[in-house]
Amino acid sequence: FATQPVNIFQFSGRSWIYPPLITSSNHLELHIESLTDNTIIMADCGQAGQQNLHLGGLSSEQLELALYALCFQHSGSQSAELMMTIRSGNSRSQWRHGIRFRHNP
Repeated sequence: FATQPVNIFQFSGRSWIYPPLITSSNHLELHIESLTDNTIIMADCGQAGQQNLHLGGLSSEQLELALYALCFQHSGSQSAELMMTIRSGNSRSQWRHGIRFRHNP
């Protein structure tokens, strides 16, 4: 990969996380997948990358920390597209929220 890892929040800011994503649930799931072949995702900028990343059983605090640590790495001149889904697994109040993210190099 030609580029250095990039923290997602350098580009997307934090406003789209709230609301309704951060709740008091301890059953939150974060799934992020690369929609482009030349893009990989890391739980943080120091880890090895992969096409899909799934973290489950998170508290709202753990989810927030995980979100701010996310990085991606991209090669080539085409845009990078990521799909992030955050879901509550709590049976009393289930919800799912998807965010499509595009970065143009």
